[in-house]
This record gives sequence, C-alpha cells and structure tokens, in this order.
Amino acid sequence: MESSDWKITVRDFRCLKNVDWSPEGVCLLAGPNGAGKTTLLNAILLLCRWFLSGHQEALRFTQSAYLRHLDAADSDPVIFEIRVGDITWSLALPVDARGLTASYGETLKYGDETILRAEMYKDQWVFDGKSRPFDPGRCCAKWVWDREEPEWMRPLVDRLRKVRIYFSYWLNQVKTPGLSGESDSYLNHSGANLWTVLRNWKSSPRKYRDQFAWVINAMRAAFPGQIVDIEFDGPPAQPHGKIIYSSDSAIEKSVPAFLAADGFLTGLLQLTAVAGAPEGYLVAFDEMENRLHPHAIRSIISSMREIAEERDMTIILSSHSPVVMNTFKDEEERFYLLEEHNGKFPTPLNEACNPDWLAHFSLGDLYERNEFASPLPKRN
Repeated sequence: MESSDWKITVRDFRCLKNVDWSPEGVCLLAGPNGAGKTTLLNAILLLCRWFLSGHQEALRFTQSAYLRHLDAADSDPVIFEIRVGDITWSLALPVDARGLTASYGETLKYGDETILRAEMYKDQWVFDGKSRPFDPGRCCAKWVWDREEPEWMRPLVDRLRKVRIYFSYWLNQVKTPGLSGESDSYLNHSGANLWTVLRNWKSSPRKYRDQFAWVINAMRAAFPGQIVDIEFDGPPAQPHGKIIYSSDSAIEKSVPAFLAADGFLTGLLQLTAVAGAPEGYLVAFDEMENRLHPHAIRSIISSMREIAEERDMTIILSSHSPVVMNTFKDEEERFYLLEEHNGKFPTPLNEACNPDWLAHFSLGDLYERNEFASPLPKRN
C-alpha cells in the first residue's frame, strides 16, 4: 500500500470544523495562530492512541475538556475517522465542556461491509451479528484485532502504529540526561533519550543501517564547521554526549553537550527523529524552525526530503517561518493552508492561489504580506 493511500477526517474538533486530508511526502501546514496546526497533529495522535492505548489515555494526552468546536450544535458529536485503503474506522464522541459525556460511537468498515458498530449512548456494540459488552480498556476495533489479527486489518493497524509526533523537546533533560532504556532505538517524544539512541546507533552501525553516520553527515551540512563527530561518556543507561569539532589549530577538540547551542541540539534532535523512523512512518514536527538559523532550516528540510523519498515516509511540518515556506517553492501542492477553499480544508497552496501568480514571488514574502494564511479579514 502506498503511503498516500490514506485519509484523516475530523469534524467539529476544537478549532477544526471540517477536515479531510491525505498528506504524503514532506508537507507543510501554515496558518495564523489559532488556525489549528497543532490541533490537527493532535487529532492524528488522538486516533492512534485511541486504538493503541484506549480512550482514557487518548483523552488524557489531548486534554479532554472543550473538545467540540464552539460553533457546533450541542447535540453534534465530535467525529474522527481514518481511511486506509478499503478500511474505514470512525469514532463519534458525545461531549460537553467537560469532555466525553457517555459511551462513544464506533464503526469499522471493510469495503462496503460493516464489521462492527457501536452507537453513541449504548452500553453494547455489535460484531459478527452478536451484541457484546464494552471492554473499558480498549476500543472495539482493537478488540477485533487482538482477537485474531485479521490480515485485512493490517494496513489500518500499521498506519496507526507508524506515527511519531514531536511538539517540543525537553532541552533541559537533553543537556542533563536522566536514566533511559539502554536498548532505546528511536527518539522518544521529549527527546530526553537522545544520547542513548545515538550511542546505540554508533555502536551497532550494521544493525541500525548507518543511521548515526547519516545524522552526523546531515549535521555537518546544517552546521558547517561545528561538528566532526559525537562521542559518549557515562554509564550505558546514562550516557553524556561530547561534540567533537575542528578548532582553528586543526586539532580536533570536544565540548560537553550541555554547552552546545539550543539550535544545534534542536537540529540534532530533528535529524535523529527522522533517521530513527522506519519505512512507511509518519513523522511530524510542530514549528520545526524554532531556534534554527535559516541555513540550518533549509539544510535539515533537504535531508528530510532525502530520507522521506528513500523510506516512503510522510513528514509533516507546521510553521510560521518564511524560510520554511520558501523551501516549498515548486512543491506548492504539499504546502497546505489552514483555510477553506472550494470546500477543502486544509487546502494545497496551488489550489488556493493561482500557480502562475505564485511563480513570480517568494512564498515567504507572500506570507509576510498576508496574501495567504493571514489573520486579517479577506480583501474583496
């Protein structure tokens, strides 16, 4: 199955009124503050956690209060749906200002066949022609999967499992790392296990497909003259990074990681996050430009495109940065505006604006001039 053969639908979730979205490759989300960039990433994460960990964990992570769009009717449920190939899994949440108010609705379809159905407010759900009581620890679709792992469900389960979203890194813990799993093989959501992951990759290059070398080479391109290598001190469960660099005397020297610039560490975290994502994964970064120099932004996005194409990955960036936007010149179909045009939300930039007109300008300049994704009222 191609990575593009999926779609997420959201109705009346906080500031998101009506979303239908099928991202692929390296994509950009842009819009004014409060337009829903972070909320859209949270919607994807909520669906994944709902399936993998149950509704209580999903709601805890996304904060359960005020789920419904302010303009929605009190009787309208909040809708989440994901379609992967011929499989469609839907949730309908009855909510008020405090959060979920009763049993939620759930539907799983394969083609035209309804595999399971749970109606809102009911205390039972139907599968294989039989009514069954709810399992409070897992959703109905997860119950079906755990029961026999039907092969037709695998594309849906793989899509829900293969998602990693990074909102903000805990740089204080990156600089003074705490204990983490000695076998960590990918970056967790906080980034606190960065040095453990990189040490493991460096010590087993064949096992980890030379991911450490890829990160170092990408860092050299993004931060020229600032890094030659990374070495590690400390016990296996609590390694500390040392940045090796070339000094003016041509003698390689090292500095402890806690002295590294925040932007340098942010770039290292982002490259480690994408390098650790296997084939077919979705990886997202909320406001990836934070702390980064324009050259570093351009270089890191170039490296992301390289690895996304190689591994058939989807990488989603949300940003307010004109520098980030300029890297999507000639890829306006992957530059999504959090604005509705002709019934589409989010809308590809090349459908919201005339492509011939766009060709004459820098995308970042147009954004700064409020030509699109603007907080100002639309001009006639």
